[in-house]
Amino acid sequence: MSSWTLMVEENPDNPEECVLTFPPDLMTEAGWQEGDVLKWSDLGNGTWSLTKKVMNTDTNTFCLTRTQIEKLAKLAQQFEQVEWYTLTETHPSGIGPTVNVQFKLFSDDLKDHDTVIDITDVSTW
Repeated sequence: MSSWTLMVEENPDNPEECVLTFPPDLMTEAGWQEGDVLKWSDLGNGTWSLTKKVMNTDTNTFCLTRTQIEKLAKLAQQFEQVEWYTLTETHPSGIGPTVNVQFKLFSDDLKDHDTVIDITDVSTW
């Protein structure tokens, strides 16, 4: 297993943001592709380890952070009339998962949701 030292650089298109560019040999050896979700682990010595987050394709399960569960609980308290909530996880950013809560607020029709609330916790990205 190889290791790489990469420098965080200022984004030339937006100086308030930083970028981390992965060399092609790292991408190949790690088995990463653009769009993969990476898990960042603080090694406690000023370095970080990145691993590809493997999505569970056998079931429709995913993890929620405590922050996301707290947001979900607040939604349930605020919208007491809602009986069913649908959680979806997508990966449009390629950085980390986006989690949305969908539910019917204005209609009893079960076909479509009319309300979507984003409970993404970017602190885990």
